[in-house]
Amino acid sequence: MTRTIKILLVLGLTVFGVWGCSKGSTGSASDKSSNNEAKVAKLEEELKSTTAGFRTKLAAIEEQLRAETARGVALQKERDDGLTNLKAKSLERDQVQTQFDSFRKNIKELLGQTEAALAPQPTIKTVSLTK
Repeated sequence: MTRTIKILLVLGLTVFGVWGCSKGSTGSASDKSSNNEAKVAKLEEELKSTTAGFRTKLAAIEEQLRAETARGVALQKERDDGLTNLKAKSLERDQVQTQFDSFRKNIKELLGQTEAALAPQPTIKTVSLTK
């Protein structure tokens, strides 16, 4: 009996499996194919729109990069010009300082000479020794 039950059980499972597999595919192959094609078309459109969006963003970022690069070059030139002007002004200041120091020394010397010329000179009295 156990052998008959096993055979009936295997036969019943086989029939049930075949019936389930045939019942599972309710739609036809052409319906599935058209659904898949529609999904693929939709995904391709999404891909194209996303790609176009990224390309416009990329172009905007590249333009911004070019503008910032040009601004950086202009700032470097301005900095170099400023350094050149600073060096020139420093040299000019040093020259004026040297001239001023020389002028001050000359004035001190002239004041010293003037004070020496205006200082009362001691008078030397001559005493005659004649009697």
